[in-house]
Amino acid sequence: MNRQRGVSLSGFLLWCVVIGLGATVFLRIVPSAIDHYKLGKDAKAVVGQVSRDATVADVRAAYDKFTEIDNLPLKSSEIEISKENGQIVISYDYEKRIHLFGNVSLLIHYKGSTLN
Repeated sequence: MNRQRGVSLSGFLLWCVVIGLGATVFLRIVPSAIDHYKLGKDAKAVVGQVSRDATVADVRAAYDKFTEIDNLPLKSSEIEISKENGQIVISYDYEKRIHLFGNVSLLIHYKGSTLN
């Protein structure tokens, strides 16, 4: 007796919906993740660029230059600049709300530091 194998039309449509929703979420999250990666990379570059005895205003000015070039999500007034063990540390903590569809949104909490 031969049994037929394969996917039914309803099963195929269900998988199309699941894959479509997954792709929508993925494509909406990727730009936000890239911005977060650029923010960390640029913050480390700023710390490496300024001297150890730079003032907070100097670090903010250097960070603003990177913000203009890379179109970063945080401005210099939204980051925290401190000194730990003689090293300048830039810390940031922010939330990004991503609209998915209808009244459904995704909230991502990003946190980072140049100390890591």
